[in-house]
Parts: sequence; C-alpha cells; structure tokens
Amino acid sequence: AILFTSGTWTFTASDTGSGGTSYLPDTSAGVVTVAGPPTKLVSILPNQALYPGTLGGVSGTASQPTAGSVFSATLYVTDAYSNPVSTGRNPIFVQTSDPNDVDPGAFSLVGGQLIVNTISPYTAGLVSLISTDNDASAPALTQAISTFTVQAAPASQIQLVLPGETAAPGNLAGRPRLRPLDRGSLGQLSQ
Repeated sequence: AILFTSGTWTFTASDTGSGGTSYLPDTSAGVVTVAGPPTKLVSILPNQALYPGTLGGVSGTASQPTAGSVFSATLYVTDAYSNPVSTGRNPIFVQTSDPNDVDPGAFSLVGGQLIVNTISPYTAGLVSLISTDNDASAPALTQAISTFTVQAAPASQIQLVLPGETAAPGNLAGRPRLRPLDRGSLGQLSQ
C-alpha cells in the first residue's frame, strides 16, 4: 500500500477463496505514517479546509468577502502531500494582489501554522493571497497562492473623473489615477 496521508492506519488482509486453499484473515493495527519534510505553504481561506494526503491540500470553495471587510486565512507548512509539518520558519511574508489594500506583512510560524487576521482587500474582482517563505536559513518552501473573488461594497461616494484621469475603483483616497498625457492633448483649461 502507498499512503499519502499521515496518521495511524489499520490494514486487513483476507483470502478471497479463489485458489482452493483458505487462509485466515489478518489485521495489522497501529501502522503509523508521518509527514515528509516541509516542502510548501498551503493557505486556507474562509469556507475552505486543509485536505491532507492530496497534492493541492485544499477542499471547499473560498467565500467571497465584501470590499473593505476584514477576514482571516490560515497558513500551513506541509509536505508534498499537504500533511502538516511542525516547523518554525521565519519570516513568512503575506500580501495580496490588490493594489489598494495594506498588505498583511511578515509573520512567524508557530508549530508550522499561522493565522493571519488582517486581510482586507478594497478592490472588487479577482484577488490573490500570496504567502512566501523568506527564511534564508533553509530551502525555500513553495509559496501558496489562493485566488478569491471580492464583492463590491454598497456605493458610498461619488468619484469625479476629469479629462486625463482614469477611475480607480478601490482607491480609498477617492481620487482617480492620472495617466500621462502630452502637453497639448487637453488644449487650454480655463478657471
């Protein structure tokens, strides 16, 4: 048998009786398998669970937070088959792909696990949570990238976009981003 999930297992062998000779069944209890060496980070978002014994390591579909709301994610250090491994890698850097939020930052693992409570994306749409091992004293763990959808929050302000500006959804300052223009493209502006 090839086992991919760490834990304690029981094996039973029994004769199917097709060879004419009948053998008594036998059971081996308490067969222990342990996790392999740490190889990757796995991030678990709300509505998901760690799924040891699999390559991906995640079961469930992430919930869809509302822009500006705060939620948590749990990071695990695992072996190649997503079995948790107790280790203390430091630092683990956590960031999102949202250009308008404040990245959660650098954290320390305790027993191969970390809960990040400061994830708060502001831009609606697809966002990725990226967790990277920055511990230079050991071989780097494969980073975890979890993608989820952020729902737009209810309207709360009006954004005025002038010529030469581009709307910037999720920008808390409420100001659009300026795009470069050549000097003559707007003509004369009067006050």
